[in-house]
Amino acid sequence: MKKIISLLIMCLLFGTTIFAYAQTGGFEDERVNYIYWDQNEIQTYWTGVTNKVNYDWYAPCVGAKNAGAECGEFAKQSQYREFGLPVYVQHVHALFTTYGQLEYIIE
Repeated sequence: MKKIISLLIMCLLFGTTIFAYAQTGGFEDERVNYIYWDQNEIQTYWTGVTNKVNYDWYAPCVGAKNAGAECGEFAKQSQYREFGLPVYVQHVHALFTTYGQLEYIIE
């Protein structure tokens, strides 16, 4: 019985720790309108972008911290794109540019 109670307490603490890493937010600048949110209940994390410029395209990305990222489709000027990915570790939200760089990284 003590083992079961200990296990339940650990699960509750672990769940609280996961919740502490939850991210929701966004911002806007002269190039993009950028949003990101976590759905911890299904361990899926999302990034969305509306591109404001005609000289670069941005793809929304999610990935494991320090392990690279997977990205969705590029948003051309005035387009909105979003991408979600199930990740089971600490993660990042970012945008990938046609210049081959990850930008706007949120850890």
